[in-house]
Amino acid sequence: VLETCAHHGFATIGWSRSSHDRPALQFFADCDVVVDLVPLSDATRGVIGTAELAALDNGVLINVGRGATVDSEALLASLDGPLRAAVLDVFETEPLPADSPFWQHPAVTVTPHVAGRSDPVTAAPVIAASVGTLRAGNVPAGVITP
Repeated sequence: VLETCAHHGFATIGWSRSSHDRPALQFFADCDVVVDLVPLSDATRGVIGTAELAALDNGVLINVGRGATVDSEALLASLDGPLRAAVLDVFETEPLPADSPFWQHPAVTVTPHVAGRSDPVTAAPVIAASVGTLRAGNVPAGVITP
């Protein structure tokens, strides 16, 4: 992610518990956008909480790592405050419950949890079948109603 963002002209910095040049809160304060790729463990559960989100201030959090690395209540509170937006691909509970406030929050974009690029050879038949199902007036498999 760091290399791809840098390739597109973004100024980038990375942070990990084992390799960093600044404390975590300073890292969040220095960022406009944080992409969370943190694996889930006992040490990382809720590692992005109130203090980190406050340091991010008017920034954007993108979580494509593990849902439980972000404190959901702290994130919702921050989104009602200074945090500009969140793009969430993963959640503490999956699938995301229909009554989750993330579905309706105007500053949240929920994306489908799809890890990686699709192979055109295997994806084309699935897409074609879905189009056929739609044309027949039916709902294709895999549709998620928020």
